[in-house]
Amino acid sequence: MGFLLLLFIPLFSFLQVADNSMEPLLFEGDVISVVRTNRIKKGDLVIFSDPRGQLAVKSCYLCEGELIEMKGNYLLAEGKTWFLQPDQKEYFMNYPTVPEGQFLLLGENSFHSLDSREWGFIAKDVILGKVLGKKGNFIE
Repeated sequence: MGFLLLLFIPLFSFLQVADNSMEPLLFEGDVISVVRTNRIKKGDLVIFSDPRGQLAVKSCYLCEGELIEMKGNYLLAEGKTWFLQPDQKEYFMNYPTVPEGQFLLLGENSFHSLDSREWGFIAKDVILGKVLGKKGNFIE
């Protein structure tokens, strides 16, 4: 339902968060305001169609051309670390930087998030918009 709503309202929409992958920033059940845009920058919370065809919300940690930093079995970005399984580590080792037209999108609740660690980089063309705020509060 949220996907159809976003497609038919050209600029602005409201969606409900469906899981806990973004805690403590966003909680399951939170209502978020979303604006359709393809101007995404590091730090934005973005809505996109994930590889399963479902809507997902994740944080943009790296944009195209930015250096990918790893230490052991961990992916490092913006002072945070995400554990990588061996196949995930192998995937990211093949990329010194984020490829053109792609983003590294990660959930804040890393133990309960399907994100770029499982799906790889997310293409700009599947990003539907970015989060403006939740329940009347703007996200900075």
